[in-house]
Amino acid sequence: MEDFMTKQFLIMLTMLTFLSAIVPNKISANSIIERSDSDGYSMTINNEKNTNFQMKATTRTTKIPLLERQALIDFYNSTNGDNWINNENWLGVYGTECSWFGVECSNNASNVIRISMRSNNIVGVIPDTIETLCLLEEIDLRNNKINHIPETFGNLKNLNALDIRSNQISSLPESIGNLTNLTEMTLEDNQLTELPETFGNLKNLVELDLEINQLQRLPDSFVKLTNLEDLELDGNQLQRLPDNFGNLVNLLDIDLESNQLTELPDNIGNLTNLLYFEVKFNQLRSLPESFCNLEKLNYLELNFNQLVHLPENFGNLKNLMHLDLSVNQLSSLPDSFVNLLTNSLYYLDLSSNKLSTLPDNFSSSNYNLYLFLSSNQLYELPENFGIYSELDLSSNNLTELPESLKVYNNFNASFNQLADISFNFIKYSLDELNLSANQLNHIPYFPSTIKQLNLSSNQLTELPEIDSSSNIVSLDLSINQLSSLPESFGGLSNIQYLDLSSNKLKNLPDSFIDLTSLSYLNLNKNLLQNLPSQIGILVRLQELYVSNNQIKIIPDSLCDLLHLNKLYLENNLIRSIPNGIGNLSSLQTINLSNNKIRDFPYELGKIENFQELYLSNNDIGELTGEFGNLSSLIRLDLSN
Repeated sequence: MEDFMTKQFLIMLTMLTFLSAIVPNKISANSIIERSDSDGYSMTINNEKNTNFQMKATTRTTKIPLLERQALIDFYNSTNGDNWINNENWLGVYGTECSWFGVECSNNASNVIRISMRSNNIVGVIPDTIETLCLLEEIDLRNNKINHIPETFGNLKNLNALDIRSNQISSLPESIGNLTNLTEMTLEDNQLTELPETFGNLKNLVELDLEINQLQRLPDSFVKLTNLEDLELDGNQLQRLPDNFGNLVNLLDIDLESNQLTELPDNIGNLTNLLYFEVKFNQLRSLPESFCNLEKLNYLELNFNQLVHLPENFGNLKNLMHLDLSVNQLSSLPDSFVNLLTNSLYYLDLSSNKLSTLPDNFSSSNYNLYLFLSSNQLYELPENFGIYSELDLSSNNLTELPESLKVYNNFNASFNQLADISFNFIKYSLDELNLSANQLNHIPYFPSTIKQLNLSSNQLTELPEIDSSSNIVSLDLSINQLSSLPESFGGLSNIQYLDLSSNKLKNLPDSFIDLTSLSYLNLNKNLLQNLPSQIGILVRLQELYVSNNQIKIIPDSLCDLLHLNKLYLENNLIRSIPNGIGNLSSLQTINLSNNKIRDFPYELGKIENFQELYLSNNDIGELTGEFGNLSSLIRLDLSN
């Protein structure tokens, strides 16, 4: 301290801490403060009988009380300290306690104020003597194996933050309610089945995490925690909330996911400061009318419940940015619902309900909106349906799309009954388009901007000419009626994934070998009699499937596909395998079952990591000693 300053001293007598000033009787006003370079400051006060009362503040380190040291030692012994992951410096000589791992002391090293030993293999019970650490402000013992908290724990009245998540605690002492300075409490992932009634005394709590326990109810006193802002109760077994839950008016964030709630209290609407509310995976059948008072909400998840309808004024929640109502039993939406389609809303999930129609004025002008309506019973869409960033209409009964529809990024309309399509909905930035499992017999053109296009399981008999500017990377045309491909097909210069399986293709266009970016090619279940003689040009191929065709000859150039790791040619008419097959150094699996092969492909023994060989139902005779070269094989089928 500076010269001429006054100083209040903390005095320790017989190991008891006195926080208020102690002044001997009959002290005169005369005092002398002296500075010493070696010892710091000393103060001598003389009483009227000329008896000296001396206090000295030195620069030397102060030791914590012996009782606090003993409490730390007890903690070490009762929680398997010898087997902690880190017990550095523990049980050192008196005066070293503040250097023990996880222990933090006050600035003058006179008291322990913080214990932090997360994930340290702390096993057992917290000892009764923990109460001696009465100036503790924070405890962090998360991710250990503590199974008991003593009644004396309630004497740690200076505690303001407690984190004992991920332990094995099954109950809390009644005295927990004495910790009235607590503002943060994390009890996540324990085995709590109930909370003591005194829990409501923790009136300064701001953040409370009780998720992943076994709580079936909350005490009535819980509603006294009126300073709560963040409440995590997900992953319990709660069947109801206290009647006056609406008293917690300062709540900003509630997570009630994965409980057994069948209803919310009528006064839930009193929580008008609420911003985040998660109640998914419960058994809610309806929402109280007061729910519509939560006008500050911007994040709401009610998915995986049993909601049959929404309150008429649900549209009052105009500040919503994220709304998930998927997997419920909604058959209609209130007219006010369209008020939510503002520029604020960016995520709306109504999938897996029973919606057959949408309100007439359901329309979005927000190109940032992600809308999910899959797995409903929609047979038509509003005329002015609007624009979206991402739209999922899959698994409905739609026969057409409105002219007004515009989608900017991803569009999924698979598993509908679309027979004709104009592509008017495509905006310049559309990236993914899925129209699989419809009734399309043609498409007007290949959209040049799209990177992933799925047209599988339709009735396509032919394809339009392909623009060389196409950006398609992934194309699925499987399960159609295609008998040929246009010569311009080779214009798909960026394509990496191509599925043409289950069509009626008899041959491939000469331009096919221009698809040099291909890494995956599926030609299964066609009528192909041969492969392109120059297929080896497709040097990036990693997987090639040509099963269930009428192939007789494998072209020699196939042995140039040095990146090929899977080759499936079963159910063809192949009689021999090229000698260069051993050059396919990346090959791991080859299936040649159900062909007419006579000679065993010993060349495969050259491939270091070759693992699976299927040659069942061929005409192979006896095997020679060269068979032993296939030392890396883990699966072999030679059955007939």
